[in-house]
Amino acid sequence: MISGWKRKSLKLLAIGFVVFSVSAHSLPPPTQKSNSIRVRISRGVTSTWIHGKSIKILAGDQSYDLPSNAKGFQLERVKSSKGFWAWKVSGEPGGNFEKIKFQSTGLLLVGEELSLGNTPIPPVVHVRSTENPQTFDMVVNLDLENYLMGVLPKEMPLSWPLEALKAQAVAARSYALFQKEKRKTKSFDVEATTLDQVYEYKSHVEDRWTRKLKGVLNQTKGLVMSKGVHAIKAYFHADCGGSTELASNVWGEKTNFNGQISSCNHGASHPWRYEINKTSLGQRALEFMSLPLTYGKLVTLEVIEKSSSGRVHQLRLKYSEGNQLDLSSQTLREIVGFTKVKSTHFQIQQNEELVSFEGEGRGHGVGMCQVGAKYLAKRGVTFKEILKKYYPNTDLKILKL
Repeated sequence: MISGWKRKSLKLLAIGFVVFSVSAHSLPPPTQKSNSIRVRISRGVTSTWIHGKSIKILAGDQSYDLPSNAKGFQLERVKSSKGFWAWKVSGEPGGNFEKIKFQSTGLLLVGEELSLGNTPIPPVVHVRSTENPQTFDMVVNLDLENYLMGVLPKEMPLSWPLEALKAQAVAARSYALFQKEKRKTKSFDVEATTLDQVYEYKSHVEDRWTRKLKGVLNQTKGLVMSKGVHAIKAYFHADCGGSTELASNVWGEKTNFNGQISSCNHGASHPWRYEINKTSLGQRALEFMSLPLTYGKLVTLEVIEKSSSGRVHQLRLKYSEGNQLDLSSQTLREIVGFTKVKSTHFQIQQNEELVSFEGEGRGHGVGMCQVGAKYLAKRGVTFKEILKKYYPNTDLKILKL
């Protein structure tokens, strides 16, 4: 990828600002090869610190090598007195460069042992301004299987049974390829967070867990769950609490895989409970929905609809001034916190001051239940049979990349 750039080495010790005007040489977005995936590792930021060794910054046909003693730099978007936006690169105090400016829509960062704050990142990073010129995204372009090397350990413990891990690998690969097709006109395919699948870059040290991980990926290489020629959006979650759910009941959307409602008696669910002040909950809901606080105080919270799986689907908040607010259970989880109201499999207890949520399971409940997959794998069920249970009416095939 880097060899295609025309480079011009700039040896600078900058005091004040040096401006490189390269707006005529805008960087293209990361390319979409059939066996690659574009992962957005940071989005909508105005400033960030990047550390590493042998760091090179490329903007169009210009390049700048950070001084060898520079441990890193601060990258931010700034607006000039003439009204144009530029990238400002600032060195650490005491370094032998201070501030540099690049005028371009994007940058390419290349280096060794790179990290975003304290988080390790791959050695080549695309940086592009967003629709808001003050902010920028950071995207890495990875081989699909290398991407899965960073996903699998974050989504399922590598100590779990081999067949459960194989099922997880196929689900994660299918999900990523679905999102890649859906977002082919965008500058990224997947988020590196729970918005899609959690990804963490590591320089993979060879140990027994890495060997197991490589074995899982090799034994499932290219395998995806599909409908026709397209990979499905293979949702998965931690613990269904006893029954899985339809995607349309959670997000109101119907993709080429809507899930199913079925029992999943893995016996591993742990009940959870979360308590919140009623006034606080009422105010947070109004603020989240951009409604005025003149609604008054929250008087009561009611379940007005359950899905066919028995989960809470819709709720109604009644306020002291006679107003009411209807919310989906998924929106309520977003307002309160997904780690606090762990699923929509809950009941409500309340008094004048407090609301208590008491439930089972963790996650949205759509697609593969991970603890269910573990339970089945421990009992000798193969990964293909696990996938068949959680993704019915789909095909397991090797997708040509």
